[in-house]
Amino acid sequence: MIVELRGLEVHGFHGAYEAEQRDGQSFWFDVRLEVGERGADDDLSRAVDYTLVAAAIRETSDARRYDLLEAL
Repeated sequence: MIVELRGLEVHGFHGAYEAEQRDGQSFWFDVRLEVGERGADDDLSRAVDYTLVAAAIRETSDARRYDLLEAL
């Protein structure tokens, strides 16, 4: 099973220009996850915790500054 998360907004200080690095800007992420059968039985304890997925994306963005979006 594939689940998509769309429009996750993260503020970051990425970019090649000084103003982007200084002021930051919003970045939107769309993520496709292969989750197998997790959640298919409607049991929350065996489902994917999307708050953890969103937190991992934010942590990746916050871990360092990227000049190029492709690198991020």
